[in-house]
Amino acid sequence: MNTTLVNLGPFAWKGNPAADIPPGHWQPTGQPSGQFRFKNPVQWVRGRLLSARIFVGLYVNGKPRWSKRDLVDLVKQVWGHEASFISQDGLWTNRGKLKPEKSVQVVLLNLDGNGNPICANQQAWETATAQLADTIRKKFKQKLVVLDVQANGRTIGTGLAT
Repeated sequence: MNTTLVNLGPFAWKGNPAADIPPGHWQPTGQPSGQFRFKNPVQWVRGRLLSARIFVGLYVNGKPRWSKRDLVDLVKQVWGHEASFISQDGLWTNRGKLKPEKSVQVVLLNLDGNGNPICANQQAWETATAQLADTIRKKFKQKLVVLDVQANGRTIGTGLAT
């Protein structure tokens, strides 16, 4: 069995108030932007996939101090496994007022480069990711770093490194 994903192009449906196209049957327009083919068999990870997100502010005492590159370098050195980084703007409370701040999410999957678990169980995963979050908090001189641990995309626990 071959699996093919295709771009059907933009479409509208009856009752879609945001569409500039009159209601009716969908009509693809333009050429598909690309096709993707998966080799068969596709390797699926079965069972429970543990993941974690660590929310890190880049300011100290209300002033920019760190960069995403600093965080990438620290995670590479301390974690030693694959990770993704999402840059974002955030708000934090200082003396009762919301202040803007650049921040980064570190996204971790309990998978090594070969699709095998990094940690054998949930407790080991929580311990390892909590240690990373606390190391980031200390190095980046943060009052708080938030750790969101998930299983199959659903939060199973939240840790506050303070």
